[in-house]
Amino acid sequence: MAKVIWAYCRVSTKEQAYSVEESLSTQINRCRLYGASRTYFDIDKRTKDIRPGLKQLLEDIESLKPGDVDQLVFTRLDRVAASPVTFYTLLATLRKKKIKPVAMDDSLDLESVGGELSADIRLAVSKHEIQMLGLRISKSLEYRRSQGIPHPKMPFGYVLLDDDYAFDYTPVLCHLEDKCEYSVHDIVTTVFKAFSETHSIRGTSHWVTNYFGLYQGWNATNNVNLT
Repeated sequence: MAKVIWAYCRVSTKEQAYSVEESLSTQINRCRLYGASRTYFDIDKRTKDIRPGLKQLLEDIESLKPGDVDQLVFTRLDRVAASPVTFYTLLATLRKKKIKPVAMDDSLDLESVGGELSADIRLAVSKHEIQMLGLRISKSLEYRRSQGIPHPKMPFGYVLLDDDYAFDYTPVLCHLEDKCEYSVHDIVTTVFKAFSETHSIRGTSHWVTNYFGLYQGWNATNNVNLT
């Protein structure tokens, strides 16, 4: 009788979900090649304990009878969690239902005492890496502020030019009705003018999407004066 295998995959950001290496689709395809018939996934940080995909996985496992599923496969331990509490909550649930956890890129026997010790060490290292990364980013931003260097991520509508902020006049949209070409800066200016008239994010969203021909449900072009 063929083994029943489920899988869990995770990436931290939408950008990573579409990257070439360790993308979400790469993880899912690897798990399918391993034999997984059902895959749960999240696009969320490993430090976050409550994730929709992981939560659904735990609920579905709880509803199983022991022996219904043979294995739960994932690429690495840090795809599941950085928190030992989260990881061992999952591990306890798997044991109760007689499901073997398999980390394809971590050669650990998670059913042995030695394997658990190795998992503890790797989870601790993972947590330390996260803390050190946060510290490096914090120190880098602190240094940039002390030197008067702009933040590496520009506000929408700006670009970095000669180590300073500058308006982004890159053309991005052509409005056919008024035969006008809009730059990134023009779009930002339009949004702020619309907000100053509507006094709400929802009103601004409705107006902007309607004005640029993206939404036909609410005609607000006569309610806002952008001149």
